[in-house]
Amino acid sequence: MNPKVMQLSLIMVAIVADYLTGLIKACYKHEYKSEVMRQGLYHKVAEIAAVGVMFYLELGLPMIGINIEFPFISFITLYIVVMELSSIVENIGEVNPDLIGPLSEIFAKVKQVKDDKYGKTD
Repeated sequence: MNPKVMQLSLIMVAIVADYLTGLIKACYKHEYKSEVMRQGLYHKVAEIAAVGVMFYLELGLPMIGINIEFPFISFITLYIVVMELSSIVENIGEVNPDLIGPLSEIFAKVKQVKDDKYGKTD
């Protein structure tokens, strides 16, 4: 399979899994709010837009003679997948803490670093 298609697939699976686990968490805690879900969808659309920008940079710039040796697509794939995985682990942990064990500590630290650097975004 083409590496770019694989990276896009990883991003989309992570986004969908985060959205679904967030929905499960909201239903479990009886805190479903359409406004919160709508905000979450806007965040997901922004992530997809960021992926589009990175694809443009990596694939489009060489077409106009600008060669930058940086893996833009791999970078955004890694960033989004780690961000979504930390959210997925957090969602699962709120529904059933026994399922996540030590992973929750790792992803809590990753999320804390992200929140500290960029401000809290959920």
